[in-house]
Amino acid sequence: MKLLLFACVYLAVGGESQKIWRKRCDSAVASVMDCPYGLAVGNYGDCTCAKALGDECGGSNNVFGKCDAGLLCDKNMADPSAKGKCVFG
Repeated sequence: MKLLLFACVYLAVGGESQKIWRKRCDSAVASVMDCPYGLAVGNYGDCTCAKALGDECGGSNNVFGKCDAGLLCDKNMADPSAKGKCVFG
Protein backbone atom coordinates (compact mmCIF):
# COMPACT_ATOMS: atom_id res chain seq x y z
CA MET A 1 0.00 0.00 0.00
CA LYS A 2 2.85 2.38 0.84
CA LEU A 3 4.45 1.64 -2.51
CA LEU A 4 1.22 2.48 -4.34
CA LEU A 5 0.89 5.75 -2.42
CA PHE A 6 4.51 6.63 -3.18
CA ALA A 7 3.99 5.91 -6.88
CA CYS A 8 0.90 8.13 -7.03
CA VAL A 9 2.68 11.02 -5.30
CA TYR A 10 5.77 10.61 -7.48
CA LEU A 11 3.73 10.69 -10.68
CA ALA A 12 1.69 13.69 -9.54
CA VAL A 13 4.76 15.70 -8.56
CA GLY A 14 6.73 14.54 -11.60
CA GLY A 15 4.05 15.69 -13.99
CA GLU A 16 3.81 19.08 -12.31
CA SER A 17 7.57 19.61 -12.25
CA GLN A 18 7.76 18.87 -15.98
CA LYS A 19 5.29 21.70 -16.63
CA ILE A 20 7.48 24.08 -14.61
CA TRP A 21 10.71 22.87 -16.23
CA ARG A 22 9.53 23.49 -19.79
CA LYS A 23 8.80 27.20 -20.14
CA ARG A 24 6.84 28.43 -23.12
CA CYS A 25 8.82 30.29 -25.78
CA ASP A 26 7.77 33.90 -25.39
CA SER A 27 9.57 37.21 -25.94
CA ALA A 28 11.00 37.29 -22.39
CA VAL A 29 12.60 33.85 -22.73
CA ALA A 30 13.73 34.45 -26.31
CA SER A 31 15.39 37.78 -25.46
CA VAL A 32 17.91 36.15 -23.10
CA MET A 33 18.90 33.36 -25.48
CA ASP A 34 22.01 33.91 -27.57
CA CYS A 35 21.24 31.98 -30.75
CA PRO A 36 23.53 32.73 -33.69
CA TYR A 37 21.05 31.34 -36.26
CA GLY A 38 17.73 32.36 -34.76
CA LEU A 39 15.13 30.60 -32.65
CA ALA A 40 13.01 27.54 -33.23
CA VAL A 41 10.08 26.41 -31.13
CA GLY A 42 10.55 22.92 -29.70
CA ASN A 43 7.97 20.14 -29.61
CA TYR A 44 6.72 21.26 -26.20
CA GLY A 45 6.52 24.97 -27.05
CA ASP A 46 9.90 25.73 -25.48
CA CYS A 47 12.58 27.92 -27.10
CA THR A 48 15.53 26.25 -28.75
CA CYS A 49 18.31 27.57 -30.98
CA ALA A 50 17.75 26.89 -34.68
CA LYS A 51 20.28 24.90 -36.69
CA ALA A 52 22.25 26.39 -39.59
CA LEU A 53 22.97 25.14 -43.10
CA GLY A 54 24.81 21.79 -42.90
CA ASP A 55 24.03 21.20 -39.21
CA GLU A 56 22.51 17.94 -37.95
CA CYS A 57 18.75 17.99 -37.43
CA GLY A 58 15.75 15.72 -37.01
CA GLY A 59 15.65 12.52 -35.06
CA SER A 60 12.88 11.28 -32.84
CA ASN A 61 10.98 14.38 -31.62
CA ASN A 62 13.66 16.51 -33.33
CA VAL A 63 16.21 15.56 -30.69
CA PHE A 64 18.98 16.75 -33.07
CA GLY A 65 17.25 20.11 -33.56
CA LYS A 66 15.18 22.10 -36.02
CA CYS A 67 16.53 24.11 -38.95
CA ASP A 68 16.44 27.90 -39.21
CA ALA A 69 13.87 29.68 -41.42
CA GLY A 70 14.38 28.95 -45.10
CA LEU A 71 16.06 25.60 -44.43
CA LEU A 72 14.67 22.07 -44.38
CA CYS A 73 15.87 18.96 -42.61
CA ASP A 74 16.92 16.54 -45.35
CA LYS A 75 16.45 13.08 -43.87
CA ASN A 76 14.93 9.68 -44.56
CA MET A 77 11.24 10.48 -44.04
CA ALA A 78 10.38 6.78 -43.79
CA ASP A 79 12.36 6.60 -40.53
CA PRO A 80 10.96 9.01 -37.89
CA SER A 81 14.13 8.72 -35.80
CA ALA A 82 16.48 9.46 -38.72
CA LYS A 83 19.15 12.12 -38.40
CA GLY A 84 19.43 14.61 -41.25
CA LYS A 85 21.23 17.77 -42.38
CA CYS A 86 19.84 21.29 -42.80
CA VAL A 87 19.66 22.21 -46.50
CA PHE A 88 18.12 25.04 -48.50
CA GLY A 89 14.42 24.50 -48.88
